[in-house]
Amino acid sequence: QLKDLTNEYLYIDADMVAIRDLKDYLNIDLKDNIAAVVDDFILDKKGNPILLADNKKYFNSGMMYIDLKKWVEYKVSEKCIEILREINKFPEKKLKYGYEFRCFDQDALNIVLKDKVKYIEPKYNFLANISLKYNKNLQNVPTDTIFIHYHGFNKPWHEWCFHPLARYFRDYKEISPWKNEPWDKCPTKYRQMRLYAKFYIKNGNFIKAMYWIIRSILKKYKK
Repeated sequence: QLKDLTNEYLYIDADMVAIRDLKDYLNIDLKDNIAAVVDDFILDKKGNPILLADNKKYFNSGMMYIDLKKWVEYKVSEKCIEILREINKFPEKKLKYGYEFRCFDQDALNIVLKDKVKYIEPKYNFLANISLKYNKNLQNVPTDTIFIHYHGFNKPWHEWCFHPLARYFRDYKEISPWKNEPWDKCPTKYRQMRLYAKFYIKNGNFIKAMYWIIRSILKKYKK
């Protein structure tokens, strides 16, 4: 088992890319905490925090530097699964925990690990929403950034994504064994379809642009 091979474990989501050396992790002192994490700031569609609880600290689970021994001893995984099964069966129990459970595993982890995590600098998990709607003017990340986390529904492997920050992922792809793998060409959300239309407009293909505009309208208003 992994816990028999190492004391600390770095978990990262698949939509993250490292742009600096990871040696800074060696200087993190977890002390009595189970994991080191970074603040999240996700809001709902009305601009309200996902959090309903009095404790406003809320971390993003896309990056966790974990003390494996403590994680296993405290049965973090088992407790999270138990909570998720409970609110799946009894949705009204969400109020009991004080969370909306929009980010299922992340909300459960915030409940189980409350007061058992160490908050570290954003450089370890720089949250970059590459939606042009929110961050169209975000051209660069702070110079000390270690991981970029493409945490929105637009990803750098989408063909229709032309946000400047996608270049970090795409530069790595070009020197990877997967450099010849095609980009994702199958948008599933109407906003993605609108972006695909803009992509084709930028490339002078107005017929395909119109096709995706129509698809986006049908998707948005489909009952």
